[in-house]
Amino acid sequence: MNVRFAIFVVLITLVSNCAVSQAAVEIDVAADHANIQNDLISVGFDLTTGNYTGINRTDNTVVFKDAWFRLGKGGWYEPK
Repeated sequence: MNVRFAIFVVLITLVSNCAVSQAAVEIDVAADHANIQNDLISVGFDLTTGNYTGINRTDNTVVFKDAWFRLGKGGWYEPK
């Protein structure tokens, strides 16, 4: 549950910092993924691998793909 909350906070921070207009924000969190998006950007996290991808929703351009993160002890390891 703590990992979900951490992901939620990171996603909210990303979208609020990237948004240039007051677009409606949609959030979807499940055991294996977390997604947040508005009319401008979509950020999706794969919670099983720690990878995340960002998409510019105005033209569906992939802004970043297969980026990764890890969370403290017991979290994800650096990709080999």
